[in-house]
Amino acid sequence: MFAWRIAAVALAAGLAVFSAAGDDKKSGEPKADFTGWLKHGKPVVGVVEKSDDKGLFLKVMTGVSGNRPRYEQLQFMLHDAGLVRWKKLPAKTDDKGKRSPYTSEELADLKSPRGAPGFAADTDDLQPGYLVELTLVRPKEIPASKVVFQDLRVQYAVILTEDKSASAGGKKDDEKKPEKKSNEKKPDEKKPEKKPDDKKPEKKPDDKNG
Repeated sequence: MFAWRIAAVALAAGLAVFSAAGDDKKSGEPKADFTGWLKHGKPVVGVVEKSDDKGLFLKVMTGVSGNRPRYEQLQFMLHDAGLVRWKKLPAKTDDKGKRSPYTSEELADLKSPRGAPGFAADTDDLQPGYLVELTLVRPKEIPASKVVFQDLRVQYAVILTEDKSASAGGKKDDEKKPEKKSNEKKPDEKKPEKKPDDKKPEKKPDDKNG
């Protein structure tokens, strides 16, 4: 039902703009035609940096330098029939912001087309910081050994999380800081407990001398 409307880029395979104009006639069973294309490689997971008419830009781990992961920004293009999907269906809210359950018809519509993972999403849902998994396809006439990056297209872009800090670990770092401060306060509290004023009993012999 939802489709990613991305402008065509002049590449070898070429792209046409995917439109959902005919969805009204095919309500409930939109077709995602990938005839002539084959799945290529393993899914690619990355963090959305931006999404516009030129494509989807992801921050992807491309290797390891020393003991540190190496990241690179890669630009991906959606297939003509490519779809954006939710791994988990977001909560449905009304005009007042209150949550309400999805109807059986809505769920069936969001799960279509058959074979597509998750639930229907829109390009506007691809927000910076979101973790996304891409399923890539290549033209059937190009062997896997000869395919180049520009030949690949995105069949499905599945949004794995909408928590912007989940991939960066920002919240975890913030939570660690106050814990360190609390640990620093503990030795300060112990100091008064170490008061050597317990030596006062030594004054007793002074009283005896008196």
